[in-house]
Amino acid sequence: MRAARILLGRARYKPPFFDPLKDMGTGDPPIGTRRSTIIPNWIGKKILVHNGRWFCEVNVEAEMVGHKLGDFVLTKMPRGKVETDKKAPPKRRIRPRGWSV
Repeated sequence: MRAARILLGRARYKPPFFDPLKDMGTGDPPIGTRRSTIIPNWIGKKILVHNGRWFCEVNVEAEMVGHKLGDFVLTKMPRGKVETDKKAPPKRRIRPRGWSV
C-alpha cells in the first residue's frame, strides 16, 4: 500500500498540502486536519486531530515529517475476537405441532 502511495503521490512541483492549524486561544493545543501533511515547522508541537468521535493528541516528531496527520490517529478501535461458549448447544427453532414445511 505504501509503494502505491509513493507512485501516485502529489506532483513534485506542488508544495505539500496542509491546512493552517486552528488555535482556539484557550490554552489547548491547536487543532489540525487529518488530510494535512506534517511540515518541519510543527516538530515538537502537540496537535489535536479528530478521529471521527473525539480529538486525539499527536506529538509531532522529526520522523513524521512528510506523512499525513491522519496516519497517526486510529479511527477504528481494535476489539479482538469474542469467544463463544462452547459448552452450550446451539439453539434450535422448534415448530409447533401441525406445521409442515
